Amino acid sequence: MQDEVTPSFIYRHLLHKDANFKKLKTREDPYHIHKTLGILSLCSFFYRYGVQYPATGNLVFSGDWLYWLTIHTAPITSFPSVDICETP
Repeated sequence: MQDEVTPSFIYRHLLHKDANFKKLKTREDPYHIHKTLGILSLCSFFYRYGVQYPATGNLVFSGDWLYWLTIHTAPITSFPSVDICETP
């Protein structure tokens, strides 16, 4: 019988035994913007190379809103982590 995909399955098989999710909450990213955009960027990668590429055989621009959303998640991810220095 196969294991079902449950949180305990994920913790036992996919994550390191010392994974500590409490460390994800930081004062530098209190609203989890950078983390959320990073996860969306990974989802974009898996969508483009796991769904679109096998289905079409290329990564050609399609022009729809989903394309624009997925293509811009990686560059937008870096914006919340940029420190803006003000000079007098």
